[in-house]
Amino acid sequence: MHLNINIEDKNLQEQISRYIFEKKQEADEFIVDIIKDFFQKEKRKPLLSEEEIKKVVSTSQSIEGYEPVSPEVTDRVKALMKRHNVQVSF
Repeated sequence: MHLNINIEDKNLQEQISRYIFEKKQEADEFIVDIIKDFFQKEKRKPLLSEEEIKKVVSTSQSIEGYEPVSPEVTDRVKALMKRHNVQVSF
């Protein structure tokens, strides 16, 4: 929107100009803050949930011919990890 007003009082012109400038600056700062907040939230948000990752891995492994690990093997690996103080991903 554009508005033209002819104001002869120089003091009033200056006050209005200053007021408009300050309001525009506040609006610009507000928009910048909103954009920063949006991108900071996007950085913190994981691309996939844990369940989605599990599903993708399961699907990928089934395509490649891998069979799911049995609970017995999982228990044996956990016992091995505890006994030798190591981490194994499975």
